[in-house]
Amino acid sequence: MTWFDHHRRGRTLAAAAQSSQRRGDEAAALRLYAQAAEEAERAMALVPREKHVTRGVVAMSAAKWWRRARRSEEAARASRLIEGAELFPVTLSPLDGTTRNRADPKRP
Repeated sequence: MTWFDHHRRGRTLAAAAQSSQRRGDEAAALRLYAQAAEEAERAMALVPREKHVTRGVVAMSAAKWWRRARRSEEAARASRLIEGAELFPVTLSPLDGTTRNRADPKRP
């Protein structure tokens, strides 16, 4: 499978998780979100290192789906991958929502 195949499968699993949540099946939703995040991480492992934007987008998906699966350690790990991609000069801190300015590392 290609990275895109894994990413597409992750999106499909995340959509199924949303449907499960709407039906009130929280256990199935959590399981499906975790599976979606795992697929996103498989995708990221296949994305070439020089494709920074693609890697960042896939990492954001993984982090989001891990958070929705209520797996904070995995979400934090995936969030650090986003931060490492250095896609934007200002990035939201992965878990606390604060803004960090990359031009001034002393600023929180």
